[in-house]
Amino acid sequence: MGLSAETSSLARQLAELLEESNEQLVFAESCTAGLASATLAGVPGISQHLCGSAVVYQIPTKVAWLDIAPDLIESHGYVSEEVATAMAKGVLRITPHATLSASITGDLGPDAPEATDGTAWIAVESRDSRSLRKKVDLPDSVSENQTDRELSLRLYRQRLAVEWLLKAVIEFLES
Repeated sequence: MGLSAETSSLARQLAELLEESNEQLVFAESCTAGLASATLAGVPGISQHLCGSAVVYQIPTKVAWLDIAPDLIESHGYVSEEVATAMAKGVLRITPHATLSASITGDLGPDAPEATDGTAWIAVESRDSRSLRKKVDLPDSVSENQTDRELSLRLYRQRLAVEWLLKAVIEFLES
């Protein structure tokens, strides 16, 4: 199952904005497991502006790769503004040629705790200390759209989370 027209359009729009602003973007992805980077990588010429993505799906990986303090995760939970911020700052720190970072962490289910089920946090950071934070509440069921009906709720939420992450970076660059 390919990308939706909306997702493809967002990827192209983001690529154009990165080109115009000459930004170098790096992702730190948890719940999207690299799908945001893979989506953007489908745009021809993006290699000039996409540094890569740290897929930090598990908590120990967030700690080891991005140097996120375990007590931060313990006190705020892995689905939190604080952890998304630490992820964005951490991946920007370890990618010296990047000028901009974007992170996402969330709980897409199934079997997620009720308090975090369908919730994601996005953070965007720049070297000039500008930032953006966004909480996203994803739907409890798959869209009635015929194409989406074949998707599991988890994959549906994952694809929507990618769209929200791309939109957040677009919003950041347009502000």
